[in-house]
Amino acid sequence: MIWVWLLDAAAVTGVAFCAYAAWAYRGAYLPRFLDDQPIDASLRPVTIVVPARDEAENIGAAIASLLQQEAVDVRVVAVNDRSTDATGAILDACALRDPRLRVVHVRELPPGWLGKVHAMHVGLSEARTEWVLFTDGDVTFEARALARAVSHVERCRADHLAVLPRLDLHGFGERAVIAVFALLFGVRQEIGGVEDPKSNGHVGVGAFNLVRRSAWVDAGGFAPLRLEIADDVELGRRIKRRGYRQTISYAREAVRVRWQVGVGGFVAGLTKNAFAALGFRVGATLAAAALIVLFNTLAPLAVFSPTGWARIAGLAVWLFFAATYILQRRVTGTPPWLALLHPIAALAIPVVLLRSMAVTLRDGGVRWRDTFYPLDVLKAAQRVSDQP
Repeated sequence: MIWVWLLDAAAVTGVAFCAYAAWAYRGAYLPRFLDDQPIDASLRPVTIVVPARDEAENIGAAIASLLQQEAVDVRVVAVNDRSTDATGAILDACALRDPRLRVVHVRELPPGWLGKVHAMHVGLSEARTEWVLFTDGDVTFEARALARAVSHVERCRADHLAVLPRLDLHGFGERAVIAVFALLFGVRQEIGGVEDPKSNGHVGVGAFNLVRRSAWVDAGGFAPLRLEIADDVELGRRIKRRGYRQTISYAREAVRVRWQVGVGGFVAGLTKNAFAALGFRVGATLAAAALIVLFNTLAPLAVFSPTGWARIAGLAVWLFFAATYILQRRVTGTPPWLALLHPIAALAIPVVLLRSMAVTLRDGGVRWRDTFYPLDVLKAAQRVSDQP
């Protein structure tokens, strides 16, 4: 029967996927936590760049947490990117109370730029310190998070520190889907090779990218990324490709964000990104969606195959996923028993990929922050950003 053959094939390929995933992580599931890093006695000042558009609900708390940083001299540049709500007014009020905050209002977006990338470009031009942190307007920080980060990156003699924040998750569905996404993200980025200069592994995190300004300027800054939707990951890739040192850390409580709200929010939020992350290639997107179903849904279900060896392979795959959930709990707080929902939750990822592709092709481009970007323009920009 076809379903037996499919489960048997999935079992074999699923074991191969698990072996590759274990190699891609190679130690990254024994994470280094930012919360545990000691603080050095003398730290250089840091400029924090915060691009914000329509973040009235979150921006006040985010800016307050940045201005309350201890043991390090901070200067905050908040770039209000054409907000239509009270974001600009809130930022101006905060600036009146604390001169360390500079607010830049972007009234019009220059042609050929994504709004967020342009906002970070503007913020970088205002920075005069060697270290610059790029973060988002909905991220909050523990009082000594930045001091720990600068101490850590300088001890490592690195040029870029990406911190994976603690995600504020609610509900079983949201936790299950994010757990699958986190696993696949680490595999795709070869997260275990981030600190290996000979590896292609790289990472960038929009919530926390701390970069040495001179290194990022030498790598071209944001100009080559002006139409790059996955700007955070691309920042990490360009830093690594230029030969600069990169390191990664995790946050238990030091850096927190409410990333996506519910499974529906996850699907909608990644619709603009997913097709772009695969280079707007239809074949690659279809293949990725099929392989995710094969490896993450069908492979563990091979435990129900009538073939004995396939049942053993399916069980091995399921045990691998369970082990990753146990290790993930230290980072995400996800209960390990959610591994039982992994085959179902994994289906959200192909849905995101196919929806992103369908919407982008239907519209002939991507609409982001009330601006439409034609597909041919985005493809051309990706070819430019891929140049050294």
